[in-house]
Amino acid sequence: MQKLFRPAIALMNRLNYPQKFALISLLFAIPLALLSTLFLIEINSKIAFAQKEIYGGQYLRPLRSLLEHTFREQQLLQDVVGGDAAAQPRLAAAQAQIDADMRALAEVDQQLGERLGTSAQLARLADDWATIKGRTATMRARTNDDLHAQMVEDLRALVSTVGDSSNLILDPDLDSYYIMDIVLLKLPEVQPQLARIWQLGDRVIGQGVASPEDRSQLIILSGLIQRNILDTQKGLGVAFRNTASPSLQPALEARIDTYFEATGRFLNAIDHDLIQPRAIIAPAAGYRSSAAAALQSSFLLWDGAADQLDQLLKVRIDGFRARQNLAVGVTAAILLLVLFVWLAFYLAVMGTVRALAGASERMVGGDLAGLVQIENRDELGQVVQSFNNVAAALVAANAQQQAVLDNAVDGIMTIEADGRIASFNPAAERIFGLAAADLIGQPVARIIPPPHADEYRRLGVGREVIGRRADGSAFPLDLAVGEMRLADQHRYIAIAHDLTERKRAAEERARLQEQIIRAQAAALVELSTPLIPISDDVVVMPLIGALDEQRMQQVIAALLSGVERRRARTAILDITGVPLVDTQVANGLIMAAQAVRLLGARVILTGIRPEVAQTLVGLGVDLSYIVTHSTLQSGIAYATAPQRHTPAAPR
Repeated sequence: MQKLFRPAIALMNRLNYPQKFALISLLFAIPLALLSTLFLIEINSKIAFAQKEIYGGQYLRPLRSLLEHTFREQQLLQDVVGGDAAAQPRLAAAQAQIDADMRALAEVDQQLGERLGTSAQLARLADDWATIKGRTATMRARTNDDLHAQMVEDLRALVSTVGDSSNLILDPDLDSYYIMDIVLLKLPEVQPQLARIWQLGDRVIGQGVASPEDRSQLIILSGLIQRNILDTQKGLGVAFRNTASPSLQPALEARIDTYFEATGRFLNAIDHDLIQPRAIIAPAAGYRSSAAAALQSSFLLWDGAADQLDQLLKVRIDGFRARQNLAVGVTAAILLLVLFVWLAFYLAVMGTVRALAGASERMVGGDLAGLVQIENRDELGQVVQSFNNVAAALVAANAQQQAVLDNAVDGIMTIEADGRIASFNPAAERIFGLAAADLIGQPVARIIPPPHADEYRRLGVGREVIGRRADGSAFPLDLAVGEMRLADQHRYIAIAHDLTERKRAAEERARLQEQIIRAQAAALVELSTPLIPISDDVVVMPLIGALDEQRMQQVIAALLSGVERRRARTAILDITGVPLVDTQVANGLIMAAQAVRLLGARVILTGIRPEVAQTLVGLGVDLSYIVTHSTLQSGIAYATAPQRHTPAAPR
């Protein structure tokens, strides 16, 4: 732990308190500033994300109006092409309305087009409308359908682009996501289907009969609309269950009911009046009224859903900003509080430091009784208390020092710079056998003879010299030397410790350690070459690890000793655990087998691997008296078989 903090401690020891406080404050402020910045960036990113969704909603509103008016204009143009001259004024008014929608869309695109990347698609949409308007006078029914279908397709593509580029399609909350799904996907998908089935039904009613192709298209369109309604119901249910806004469901409930009821009535009318009967007798006015109600209810639901989506997004943005303001306010308040406490702490520390400095100046002047009076109860208070304790302890220091010198176990002496003994404690008298009165003023060479007489000048601890007692006998002495300088006085303080008993004890320990090492070596030899009896006359010696020359000799000795001691007739040498059997090891195994054979026993060598066999054959020696097996198990089975107990006769 001390190593870990050593660099920081070294740095702090080099700084004064203002610098320390500044450094710690900086280290505290950097991560706080980083975290705060990252938090604010994240909040601002979420706000920007939601704001861009609001921009998408702003762009979608004129597109919604354009889509509704395009369907109306297409229907009126169809009536005019079919010969209804009374529809001509209404067609002109509808086209003027689309012109106004295109201008409103151009204004929105001027504000948001660069941000949403919609300008090119808007230009295509404008070209579509210009083509339709330019060909109004010569329009045919099929051309009317194709041109308006192309315009609706380009309009829906523009809606899709707005949804992608404005982040609407990526909305992260369940309630706003499913409301967005209605505004961006479900209703823009079903509205062209409603317009298409309206037009198809009009044609069928005008013909008075529905062809198989017409019925097929009506059935397909009706199924698609019903599927869309089911998906819309499911999405709205998820949105209502997962919203925090209490006004979301009440605000949309009436429009939803109207849309589902009107669309349901329209689809029932198509099925009852157009698909099932062979002859079409449905009144055109009633059919158109039902179709217009269904289509109009879808646009009213779109308006309500778009308004609620904007409201949800604004609430989300307000929540983000509230969190941002709360975080900034709390952080600022905490920082101010920390700064206030930090300054108070600094002033308290500096007050204690000044009090200690004043007390130390008084002590230097000789006033040892002056104590520091502070109100601190923290660690600095402990420092001050320690300082006061030190000041009080200095009063009794001289008496205690003398007591220590008189009762110390080691010899303590002071020596003048010229080598004369200045003082001598009782322990030193006992060590050297000389009285202090006889040595004061005498040269130190009298008790520490040459060549160590000048060792008192070498400062340090833990060196061994030779001392001399009063009877002239020499003895080992541990000498530690320090230096003392007071004004113009220069003295050395030497501490002497008699090493005679320590030396004797060390020699005894060395002798015992040598005995232990020898015993351990013998035990290791026995453990490294174990001899395991399998039966009364069969023993096994498993060899594990590398075999050098010394260990091979130990193996042979242990094997011969065990065979003789147990009167074994068969010895199994297992070399499965020997990683490498080279020529030297192979020769050792042959020598072991020959030696055992001379005792009247036979040797079975197990654990033979292909490379071992190759090495043994390469030696060119007679192996006929050695039985070999690839595994220890087969070797034991061979040795313990009743018919093979008789060893081979010595040669």
